[in-house]
Amino acid sequence: ALTEEEVVKEDEEEILEEVEYALTEEDLARLKVQEAQQRKIALMRARAKLSKALHDQHVQDAVEAVELMLDEEEPVPSEHLAALLRCAAQFPDAERFARAVSAAQRGKVTLDEQTFAALVGTLLASEAPHALVRCALNFGLPPDGHFIPLIPYEIRIDDRNDVFRGATNDDSGELDLDLVAETDLPPMLEFAGCRFKPELNGLYQRQLGRKDLLGHLRPIYQKQMGFSRRYRCFYWDAALTPDETARDRESGWYIASK
Repeated sequence: ALTEEEVVKEDEEEILEEVEYALTEEDLARLKVQEAQQRKIALMRARAKLSKALHDQHVQDAVEAVELMLDEEEPVPSEHLAALLRCAAQFPDAERFARAVSAAQRGKVTLDEQTFAALVGTLLASEAPHALVRCALNFGLPPDGHFIPLIPYEIRIDDRNDVFRGATNDDSGELDLDLVAETDLPPMLEFAGCRFKPELNGLYQRQLGRKDLLGHLRPIYQKQMGFSRRYRCFYWDAALTPDETARDRESGWYIASK
């Protein structure tokens, strides 16, 4: 026989099931329409933001718009992705250029010979760090070509940071104090000694933080394994994450493929 408490619990569960069923039957179509409308509005704003950012040459805004569109599985025209790369090349900051390249790769950008040459030429004319030029050269490789690393294998350890040094241009005032404060952080991290998964070992390049995902602007460090694979090293703060379902994870540094 069931106890009084168990009977009450069963009745509550049945009521909840009935309410859920009723809501599903009556409101599902309306909710779907609302979600579709909200998504449409968000994408319209993202397209407008991307167009304005490319016109005004604001790399940060353009990258954010592209990332939002891709997160919503909305295709971004390849010519817009190419324009983003050219815009980032005119203001050769390693972090912003890396984020622009990542967004363009996610959007499956394709460059013809003229656009590719213009991208590399813009980097050279802007006196960009050698690492950025080497990164851009990968766009000219065939799909099965050998990936060109940011740092030449033959370079001395003491000279590794030199490949990330170049002329620094102002990006129409889009840099904020949070990003400026991060310039004292190391441009690269080296992970070594992992025997369980040796492919995690190696150099990780600093990129811009993602406050929308992590709740803070600490930089993310990335190791690129070709254009389709990469690992990211990031700091997880359970108290700051906007994802309430993930706050039970322990705060600290993590390496992940997503």
